[in-house]
Amino acid sequence: MNRYRLLYHFAYSNERFRDEPGLNAKLIDQFGYKSDGHFYTDWNALFHDGFLRREGDMIIVTDKAKREFSFIFVLKLIELLSVLMAAVILLNVVGEIYRITIFGFPLFNVYTISATAGFLIGIAIICWWMLSIFTPAGPESANSNP
Repeated sequence: MNRYRLLYHFAYSNERFRDEPGLNAKLIDQFGYKSDGHFYTDWNALFHDGFLRREGDMIIVTDKAKREFSFIFVLKLIELLSVLMAAVILLNVVGEIYRITIFGFPLFNVYTISATAGFLIGIAIICWWMLSIFTPAGPESANSNP
């Protein structure tokens, strides 16, 4: 599990970072590794599997690492679109109640729009719940920069 957390931290914090002295010790502390051996097993696996690569004194996050979490991006997009659609529908409901028209178009039935908005908010809540399950936690310390 720490390996995935470590990969997520680097995939979405920076595309490249400096391999400086003390980096490994800092990561061991931040991610709560119980032993150096566990950390180095995970660290080496990230390089071996092609998620990270070294170029001189820099460590580069590969596109493969970013694609590993593409489902999280899709969930965030669905959640955002659902909330935006619900907001538009609720604005239409308010417009109907106060007899406001938007660009001169007739507004729909208030109850139908409200039910649709509730459905979209439900989808957003489900996506948020899935994101909370699938998004790896960050480092345990307050300073999350490597």
